[in-house]
This record gives sequence, C-alpha cells and structure tokens, in this order.
Amino acid sequence: MRAALWFVVAACAPRSPAALTQPMATPEAFRGAPAVSASEVPPWDAWFDEPDLRALLSEALGRGFDVTLAGQRVARAEAQVRRATGSRLPTVSAGAGGGFRRFGRYTMDGAGNASTEIVPGRLVPVTYPELELGVAASWEISAWGRLKNLQAATRAAHLASVEGRALVATAVVGEVATTWYELVALDLRQGALEASVSRQTRAVELVRAQKDVGRATELSVQQLEASLASVRAEVAATTQQITEVEGRLSILTGRLQGRVARSPDALRRPLAELPTGLPSEVLRRRPDVREAEARVAAAGFDVAAARAAFYPSLSLTAGAGLAAFEPRYLLSPESVATTLAGGLIGPLINRSALRAEFQEATVDQVEAAVSYHQLLVEVVVEVETELSGYERSAVVLDERERQRAAAQRAAEVSEALFAAGKATYVDVLLAQESVREAELGAVDAALEQRRRAIGLYRALGGGVVR
Repeated sequence: MRAALWFVVAACAPRSPAALTQPMATPEAFRGAPAVSASEVPPWDAWFDEPDLRALLSEALGRGFDVTLAGQRVARAEAQVRRATGSRLPTVSAGAGGGFRRFGRYTMDGAGNASTEIVPGRLVPVTYPELELGVAASWEISAWGRLKNLQAATRAAHLASVEGRALVATAVVGEVATTWYELVALDLRQGALEASVSRQTRAVELVRAQKDVGRATELSVQQLEASLASVRAEVAATTQQITEVEGRLSILTGRLQGRVARSPDALRRPLAELPTGLPSEVLRRRPDVREAEARVAAAGFDVAAARAAFYPSLSLTAGAGLAAFEPRYLLSPESVATTLAGGLIGPLINRSALRAEFQEATVDQVEAAVSYHQLLVEVVVEVETELSGYERSAVVLDERERQRAAAQRAAEVSEALFAAGKATYVDVLLAQESVREAELGAVDAALEQRRRAIGLYRALGGGVVR
C-alpha cells in the first residue's frame, strides 16, 4: 500500500522542459566565397613559425599560471567523475571492534541474564564484553536514473573543463604571440626613431653650416634642435615600453623577468596563405563552442536527475561477521552473524525542496542553451570581422610601405635642395617628420596585420592540443 502511494505521488513529478538545444543555422562559408574543405584550411599554429616565439609559447603552455590553474580545474572535474561513478556502485566496508556492556539488575535484560546460561554451566556475566569482526555492504539502486544522470552530468562537466583548458591555452597563445610581436614592433620603432635622430642630427649640422655662411638663421637651427630633442625623448620612452612589455611576457610565461629573444625580421616575413572560402565547420574547432555544448548537455542531465529525485529509490544492506563475548568463541560456527535488508525510500510530503532543485536545474538548462545560441551568433560575427580585418590589413600595409619609400626619397631630395639653396629648412624639417611618421606607420601596419592574424587564429579555434 505504501509503495503504491509513493508511485501515485511520484506521478505528479514536474515535466522536464522542452529541449532548447536545436541546431542553429550557420553560414556554409564566410565572406561570401564558396566553401572549401576543412582539410584545406592550414593549421593555425602555422602562424607562429618563428623559433623564438615558439619557445615562448612552449614555456607559457608548460608552466604558465593560467594554463596550470586550468589544468587543476580539469583534475577537479576528473575527481568529480570518479566520485559520481563510485556512488553507483555498492559500498563494502570491513571492521573490527570490541566493548563492554553492564546491565542493571532490575531491568528486563539484567533480570533475564541472571538466570540464563550463556554457555553450558555459565550464566551471562553482569559485565558483558562484546567482540565483533565482519564486513558490511550497502547499495542504492536508482531505478529512475538519478545516479546515472548525475554521473552523465559530471562527465559532461569534465568535457567542458577540458575544453575550458583548451580555451585558456588558446587565449594564452594569442596573448603571448601578440605581446611578442608588440615587442618586435617596439624594436623596429626604436630603430626608426634612432635613424630619425641620425638624420635630424645631420640636418642640424647642415643648417648650422648654412648659418655660418649667412644662408640660414638661428631660428632654423633652434627649430631643428627642438625636433631632434623630441625624437630623442621618444627613443627613451620606447626603451621603457620595451622593458614593460618584456615584464608582461615574463608574467605570461611564468618566469623571472629577463631579455626576450626576438628578431626584427619577424614583422617583415610574409604570412601563410589563407583560403577565402572558409567552411562553417571550422567553428567546431573553437573550444568555447565545444565547452558550451558540453555545458548544455550537463544541464540536461542535471534536470533529468532532479526529476528522478521525485521517485523512490531502493536501498539494499547486508552484513556478515563474527560476534562473541570472549576471543576463544570468536571463530566458532555459533558466532557467525548475518543481516540482509532492503528498503524503498522516497519523498511523500513536503517536497518543496525537490521542486526548488528541479526549478533551479531547469533555469540552468535554459541559461546554458541561450548562452550557447548567443555564443554561436558572436562566433559567426567574430570570424567575419577578423577575416575582413585580416584582408584589409594587408592593403593598409602595402600602402604604408609605399608611403615610407616616397617619404624617404622626399627627405633625400630636400637635403640636396637645401644644400643647393633651393629649399628652406622648413622643407627639410617637414620631410624628416614625414619619414619618421611613415616609418612608424609602416611598423604599426605590420603589427596590426599580425594582430589580425592572431585574432583569426583565435576566432577559428586555435591549434592547441586538448
């Protein structure tokens, strides 16, 4: 009768919510080009073919703080999976113990023992010793899948943590690579500024010579001197920036600060060719997408487990062992004791806590599904944006290189014309400033192209092994 009542009450368990994880339509290809096979897409670690950069990336992935902490989160998730798996198995324990009991004379036990022989010719002692040795087992059988769903939820959470570690590793790779290229760009910037110092020093000397022969004034000398001092200040500021960026790389790689190996040619080498028609399946490479999918799955299992909690569960217990009041009787057949019991346990009234847990699990599932769909939209937009930025950065870099070449020729001409008396010091000053701006603009354009390439690497899932 009681079991029938449980099943009637359990039939009123809340319904699981409708699935919100239907596949979302994504473009077959990006940038409007025909899709190519995913095998034609180059591995994204091909962007990082600089030996010095690869060495830094190995350090960051091997002992960087962020990656190490992410690895610990994976280890915690693995422990949770083992715990959930163990909860579905029978529990067996062994034990041994001993103690004493004294029965009051004027109690039912004491009065009965006073006239009862515990062994032939010997009454039950007033102080009764007990010795025990045996094993006990218990097993909760969840016929409605509560424990099974909890185990599946922890497995899905573990997969999410693995993808989370890959996401952290991808972010670390991108940040280290970006910072390293910023350091290379600062070297080039400092070189360009030092070259500008050299050119302006020659210009000052030339104007001084012109002043000595009455072809220039002190005003022209002082203006060129002021411009030269400004460039020297930029050189000092750039040196400080280099120190700061090296410090950031030390934090990312988990090592003490020191000089970072790099080559100024790293910003001048061409990048790998990229197919214009990227297939949408490359989104499956992204660890954040895979992590979101795993979290949606885990939330679904949590909902199923919360619903199964409304139904009764069967518990079995058993024990076997030896019990006696003296050690010499402990191994005798008469000392064998066994127990076997089973019980059906389930909620009957006041199930508000279970309803609250079910509602919380339902909300978590809806949030996970909505976050997953939002992420897909953001991913598509991000890939489109990074592809466009990557294509435009190449155009900008070409134009900046043309600007630099033209400015350098203009500076050479201005110095020649000034020496010949056909140009003023203002022409020389403007030409020198144009060269400096063009060289710095070319460095910035080359750095921006690398940033876009790294952004594309991250947008398309990275190349970190899980």
